Amino acid sequence: LILVSLAGPIANMLLACISILLEGLLLLYAPNTVFFQTLAVLFWYSAVLNVGLGVFNLIPIPPLDGSKVLFSFLPDMAYFKLMYYERYGMLLL
Repeated sequence: LILVSLAGPIANMLLACISILLEGLLLLYAPNTVFFQTLAVLFWYSAVLNVGLGVFNLIPIPPLDGSKVLFSFLPDMAYFKLMYYERYGMLLL
């Protein structure tokens, strides 16, 4: 359950790293034109968005993946009590 829950945030962080790498390559090796500058800005915004989504997804509120990671470390009794309130997590968001 932990590995499946962490797959989304890890994918977001990997996409952010790839976006930053592509932005850096564009800024170093591409000609200084409006097209390549716009593409570099697009990669920067993609990185910022992916980091934000990855961090947001780790918040321990039940519909998000962070709750599943947190609940995996809890004893069974506490897990079942918190799973009862999972349906109210969307209202909290």
